[in-house]
Amino acid sequence: MPSLDFTTLVLSFRDTAIALLDGEGDIPADLDAADVQIALLQVLADKTKGNLTQDEEGLLYAALVELQQAAREKRRL
Repeated sequence: MPSLDFTTLVLSFRDTAIALLDGEGDIPADLDAADVQIALLQVLADKTKGNLTQDEEGLLYAALVELQQAAREKRRL
C-alpha cells in the first residue's frame, strides 16, 4: 500500500478531477462531478490554511489553479 499522506490526498482529488474533466475510456466527461472535486480541494485549502508546510501549500494551490483553469477551458468549448 502506498503511503497515505497529505500529498496523496491532494493528488487523489486532482487526478479524479482531471479524469472527470477529460473523460476516460468509455466514461464521458462530467464537469459537475469535476467541480465537486475542485470544491473539495478548496475546502481543504480553507481548512488547512496556516497549518501546511510550504511544499504542501504549493502542491495544493498548484492543483487548484490547474483544475480551475482546465474547468474554465472545458466550459468554453
